[in-house]
Amino acid sequence: MTKILMTMILSLMLPIGVFSHDGESHAQPDIAVVSLATEGLIAEFAENESVELALKHTPLVPGQLSEWTIYLSDYETNAPIKNASLVLSIRGQKDSNVEATATKVPGVYAAKLLFSEMGEHSVIVQISSEELDEILTLDSVQVGLSKAHRHASRGGPKKIVFAVGFAGLLAGIFLVWRRSRALKAASVFAAVVLGATTVYSHGGEDHGEGSFGGSEAAAVGQPIHMSKESQFLLGVRTVLVESSVLKKRVKTLGKVVARREGKADIYPPRSGRIIAHDVHYRVPRIGSRVKAGQIVAEIQTVSSYHVKTPISGVVIELNFAVGEQVDVSRKLLTILDPSVLWVEASIFESDLRAVEDSREAVISSSVYPEETFRGKLVALSAVFDEATRSVKAIFEFPNTDERLRPGMFVDVSIEAEAKEEALAVPSAAVLDKEGMRVVFVHTHVEEFEMREVHLGGRYGNLISIRSGVAEDERVVTVGAYQLLTAPNRGK
Repeated sequence: MTKILMTMILSLMLPIGVFSHDGESHAQPDIAVVSLATEGLIAEFAENESVELALKHTPLVPGQLSEWTIYLSDYETNAPIKNASLVLSIRGQKDSNVEATATKVPGVYAAKLLFSEMGEHSVIVQISSEELDEILTLDSVQVGLSKAHRHASRGGPKKIVFAVGFAGLLAGIFLVWRRSRALKAASVFAAVVLGATTVYSHGGEDHGEGSFGGSEAAAVGQPIHMSKESQFLLGVRTVLVESSVLKKRVKTLGKVVARREGKADIYPPRSGRIIAHDVHYRVPRIGSRVKAGQIVAEIQTVSSYHVKTPISGVVIELNFAVGEQVDVSRKLLTILDPSVLWVEASIFESDLRAVEDSREAVISSSVYPEETFRGKLVALSAVFDEATRSVKAIFEFPNTDERLRPGMFVDVSIEAEAKEEALAVPSAAVLDKEGMRVVFVHTHVEEFEMREVHLGGRYGNLISIRSGVAEDERVVTVGAYQLLTAPNRGK
């Protein structure tokens, strides 16, 4: 019985010895993580104003080929760069030039390097394409058993010793069970102690691998790690924050109408009968073109009277025929001058200032998508429509080819310049987080940072930024939501 109990005690002690670390901590600094697993690989990074490089390789051992995966992206947009030529070489080592091979994944290349000596080395990467001619250097590349690799290799013996201890425990429990039912409770207790040992033998330290399920989302100012392979997979894209004179673009729907002075309704000067005795005129038809002062009808009463057109244009309405009796209330015809037309558009209260400042509009129609017409503001209503909270604006535009016609609906775009320069980002870059407006700044090849920003006005697809980012920083426009929900690895 004594031997059996000793076996149980030893089997319990083995896992305790394996899993206790004397209180040492393996925790990483607070960092949110959104990455594909690259366990066992070592990462090297390089960047300049044109490109970013992330290189992942197996541990480097002198005299052995190491496999390298290279992720190449545009610095400004973070878009993968494909169809580039990459040549890697080891500084100071002869015949070390290796040309990387493009993989099926855009922006991802593969190469194999052989280091002849242990120690620190520099790897030179030459990048060339139709648009690129860059050279980047990776310094302090460690050749030999790296610290990360040594740490990773400790896991194997632990698992073996734990397995032996666990097997010994089960054997002891089985023997006790066979020898005495009175010791059943002791065996159950031992199993419970074993479970507690595996859970609590860490002494409370953290190994930096907390579960994502119960962690908090990324916080403002906190570094967020996302591997380059994850960035490529999610299609993360960035733009540079730039300072410029912003233009507010107002878009609205308009309707083409005739100008007041470009349309004339013609009535007879006297009541009488329409005759056609005058050889100098012909009764026009709908669509006929007439000139100002042209005779279009003759009225016979006691004497004859000529009906003349006040403007040049096209007959769009005709309400008489020769021989008819008409009176002064009878509209005979309508003339339209189509060479210059108006567009009536409703302008919302928030856009009124932009229209007043610009006083110009670009008019387009889905009927003629390849053409635009430029109009000038000729009238702006002094009264708001309370139902729509808008005012009516009238733009006049030349209709030289007479493409547009009264009654057609058109798109109206008005641009107004801001009074001063401002920083701006695409509206897609700005997210809402618990009432705060935030953006994600790409700070390093595989790191991002959430920033709170204070916004100015909207200018089309752009939003001006009053504070929170600096000029030439890169903000995320695609993939920001994935970063917003990145889990937080606590201490």
